Amino acid sequence: MYTMEMETAVTITRAVSAGFCYGVRRAVTLAEGAAPCYSLGALVHNALVLDDLRAKGVIVADRVEEIPAGSRVLIRSHGEPPATYAVLREKGCEIIDATCPNVAKIHRIAEASNGRLLIVVGDAFHPEVVAICARAEESEVVEAGQLPNFTTLKSLTVVIQTTADKKLADFSLKKLKRDYTNAEIYDTICGATSERQTEAFTLAQSCDAVIVVGDKSSANTQRLAELCARVNANTQAVEHGADIDFSQLRDVRTIALTAGASVPERQIEEVHDIMTDELLTSATTATAETEVPQTADPIPEEKDDKEQTFDELLEANFKTLRTGEKVTGVIAAISNTEVTVDLGAKQSGYIPASELESDPDAEQVKIGDEIEAYVVRVNDIEGVIMLSKRRLDAAKNWDVLETAAAEHEILEGFVTEENKGGLIVMVKGIRVFVPASQAGLPKDTTLTSLVRTKVKLCISEISKGRNAKDRIVGSIRAATMRARGENMNRVWSDIEVGKQYSGVVKSITSYGAFIDIGGIDGLAHVSALSWSRVRHPGDILSVGQEVQATVIALDHEKKKISLSTRNEAENPWSNFIANYKEGDTVEVKILKLVSYGAFAHVADGVDGLIHISQIAEKHVENPADELTEGELVRAKITAIDNEKHKVSLSLKQAAELSDDEYAEEVAPTLATPEAAPEVAEVAEVAEAPEVAEVPEAAAAETVAETVTENAEA
Repeated sequence: MYTMEMETAVTITRAVSAGFCYGVRRAVTLAEGAAPCYSLGALVHNALVLDDLRAKGVIVADRVEEIPAGSRVLIRSHGEPPATYAVLREKGCEIIDATCPNVAKIHRIAEASNGRLLIVVGDAFHPEVVAICARAEESEVVEAGQLPNFTTLKSLTVVIQTTADKKLADFSLKKLKRDYTNAEIYDTICGATSERQTEAFTLAQSCDAVIVVGDKSSANTQRLAELCARVNANTQAVEHGADIDFSQLRDVRTIALTAGASVPERQIEEVHDIMTDELLTSATTATAETEVPQTADPIPEEKDDKEQTFDELLEANFKTLRTGEKVTGVIAAISNTEVTVDLGAKQSGYIPASELESDPDAEQVKIGDEIEAYVVRVNDIEGVIMLSKRRLDAAKNWDVLETAAAEHEILEGFVTEENKGGLIVMVKGIRVFVPASQAGLPKDTTLTSLVRTKVKLCISEISKGRNAKDRIVGSIRAATMRARGENMNRVWSDIEVGKQYSGVVKSITSYGAFIDIGGIDGLAHVSALSWSRVRHPGDILSVGQEVQATVIALDHEKKKISLSTRNEAENPWSNFIANYKEGDTVEVKILKLVSYGAFAHVADGVDGLIHISQIAEKHVENPADELTEGELVRAKITAIDNEKHKVSLSLKQAAELSDDEYAEEVAPTLATPEAAPEVAEVAEVAEAPEVAEVPEAAAAETVAETVTENAEA
């Protein structure tokens, strides 16, 4: 470490280990040499480095599917699961493997752990840990500092995430050593990480304040800040000099300066220079106020504009922007890679197009619009100002998400990627993790189907702190369930028998189809799907099909709805009533013989009963003695029950007509039983009814209710 003592008597001590570690430096060097190429995931957790690499032709692809076949692809230092390498090889890609040697060592240990349970001490969602677990037959992740809560009879192989907090990791390892005496434990924390943590911890104990430089998305930077904060409450984690809260450095005399493994030298220097200038200016001002008291406001010395050069006049007309500043500009151009913003400064501002692609409102952005952004970097040499809309949105909208979590509001987000544990959803510029179990998808549906789509979700967990890693967890499933509940209440408030809905078939069973009628499901029994006989609902319906459904029965107490998809215009009973009346004589086809009579086809969709007493003038013991199934006979309609849809027939009364009378009366309205569809068999009953019962809504309701109750049980 080296120190710098200023005129202010404030000493800044910079850690020697601050900045790029070997693995990160190697990955950046390989990327620069391979450009133009694709990087599978962000190469480092540092916006400045990524901006530089993007300018050199390194394109970040969040998913392997985004990489074109035959491309040159860089594997970052975190490593990737074996399946990723396989997909890239199938695409014919050239793989440049920048996996950190220390991480590669853990991969070999994981691959050799077959037959044992692999325990990884670290962050389950970190890419490094995901790649390690993918190389073992069976694995568990224990967060550093937490006690293991699993049980197993298998022998253990234990490794540690390279950037894990050593003290916290040791706490978890003690429990593992005590409870699992057959565990093989490998201390795989990177030596550079351990050295960096030890040096930072020592400095934090001896200095009045600590400044830790690094990107907020960098795990090792955040752990470094947490480590220092344990022994020095005046610890600040910053990305740029503009992030420093100088009010906390007002009375300090010694400041420690360190940085994470993904921080480039120029970023550390920028923080150091801004801190030095600010502290020096503050001290000089304080001294002047002490030694030369002012009794009146000083009058600035006037300067003749004629003495100013053209460059000085030009400079006066432009803004001077600094890193960390919030700015408002006008969109001047939009391309596939970036959005150019006129800031009224000498340089133009640039926002990566990728930030707007993950913004649900991006399609509304157009040339001439005003846009707010955060200044990430000012490069006077290259004449550019790198901006970030995402960071500004995140800062502005954090309170919105906290309120939404507290009040259980439903928010809209855009799914940007899928990872092993779930989905990443951008909500108002903030990354929200949705576990796979909360995606709300049916079984056998992949998470990929939601990528690059808008979704509704609830915030189930949110935590933020200066020295704690931001964590936001959401649930699409909870939002869907709540919306479904609201729709259910709305539907039940105005539903009534006879009302028709446009619905969607949700599922099909052997006994019917469940249909969504606007947020609530109803059952259409197989007998209520069509006026014709249906052997199986799948013969006429398919999942996802839109149908018109009519409510035929309701049970408000049990929240059950019986539906019918039959078209009333095709109701065979209505057609029958329009063409037939009591006293008509018709030709019918015998369908089924039973002990108490015979069922006969009268018209399309309508059957009638010939009671045994109406078969002949003589006494009939057995209908089969007089009739055969399929036989055509003359019958007279003796009764029509319009309410119950029943028809009574008599062969005896029809026989009383002469042939001439029959021809004159029946010929115009002859039925065509040969063309009649088959009908379902009618079960025999103990006591013979006088008329046949046509399948009707009441029967469907009873069966639907019984089947639904059994399904729920």
